[in-house]
Amino acid sequence: MSDLKVASTIEFFSNSGKEADAAGFLKVAEEVVTKTEPGTKLWWGVKYTPIEQLGQSPQPERFGIVDFFVDDAAKDAHFAGEVPKAVMANDQTEAPIVKGGLDAIVASAKGWSVLVAPKVNAAEQMNNAKFLGYLPLKAGPGQEENLKNLLLAGHQLVTEKEPKTPFWAAVQNQKDPTEFAIIDTFDSMEGVAEHFMDPAVVPTAVQGALKENPTLIEGGWEEGVVPNVRVLEIVAKKIQL
Repeated sequence: MSDLKVASTIEFFSNSGKEADAAGFLKVAEEVVTKTEPGTKLWWGVKYTPIEQLGQSPQPERFGIVDFFVDDAAKDAHFAGEVPKAVMANDQTEAPIVKGGLDAIVASAKGWSVLVAPKVNAAEQMNNAKFLGYLPLKAGPGQEENLKNLLLAGHQLVTEKEPKTPFWAAVQNQKDPTEFAIIDTFDSMEGVAEHFMDPAVVPTAVQGALKENPTLIEGGWEEGVVPNVRVLEIVAKKIQL
């Protein structure tokens, strides 16, 4: 999947009592993206899944969209496309779905440059993935290259050691070069646990790197990594390999 050059993430909350409508909207959005956005190669509509071992609490109103594009033009077309127009139209109804409407979605949107060609297994495994992980990380002062190198090494570890992680990408914020993220998918909650919980290979590598270089990640392990872990159930998807 070396043709994946750019990614984007958004996180949003549904209005109270609109959780089912938000999930339904994501399924409709999947159809629209599939029909109208050839440059959007991967698209996931997701909802937050708390991980008890990380001290996370349920947030049934929390949702997101994660996608990968062939280039910036495709990303721009996505954000000017039919899905944002549908959100805007829904904002004008008596009972809008999205808390804060399209403005809240736009405010949360982040564009990312893909640093490493994602690990991708067979299309069947990609289509069968049940969960998506999203972990934003902030490099410490002057640590951008060191953190980038750690993520590149992490890609190799996942490729070799995690058969239940069919997709893994490292990305860098297009507007803030100190911010990075890992985006990955998993076959099952068992795959999620194997990826995030001890003695998982990537967390072990990150903790080891932080012991050698405590300023690598802003906030360190306890404040800069663990609180930023998001695991999201895949509600809708477009997989165009």
